[in-house]
Amino acid sequence: MAINSGGDTPERLRSFGRLRHITLPLAFDQGGKAHAAFGLSGFPGIVVIDRTGRVRLTREGYNSSETSFRADLTQLLKSL
Repeated sequence: MAINSGGDTPERLRSFGRLRHITLPLAFDQGGKAHAAFGLSGFPGIVVIDRTGRVRLTREGYNSSETSFRADLTQLLKSL
């Protein structure tokens, strides 16, 4: 999910997804309303929702010492 702070636009989000070959649905959150609704205040924010609508993961911020996050996220996504 992207929001319109920092110059982000829906087209920039689509370009980012294409460039990185992201096949998951991405959403543009105009005004940050969904970001706030999930209780997030920091950036970046990640929300993973399964097919039943259940929130499986919320995460905000970046922690460079967390070396396994990408692998952990990939494993979670494969399990859905």
